[in-house]
Amino acid sequence: MTMRHDITQHLRVASPAVGRGERMKRFLKAMILRRLARTPIGAVFLAVGWVLGRRRRRHVQRRHRHRPLTSRRR
Repeated sequence: MTMRHDITQHLRVASPAVGRGERMKRFLKAMILRRLARTPIGAVFLAVGWVLGRRRRRHVQRRHRHRPLTSRRR
């Protein structure tokens, strides 16, 4: 598998409930991603975005994991 095929395959995870606008949004993201991946500076931007997104997801996961379930104040 080539890198380009890997990337587009990842973005193609569409459910039947996904609307036409959501499909267009994913398509445009894939086109931009493919275009950026062709240039060295674009690859740097993609790598930085990937690292920042990973940190953000990890932070959100930790916040949800450590949230107490029984101590709610009214």
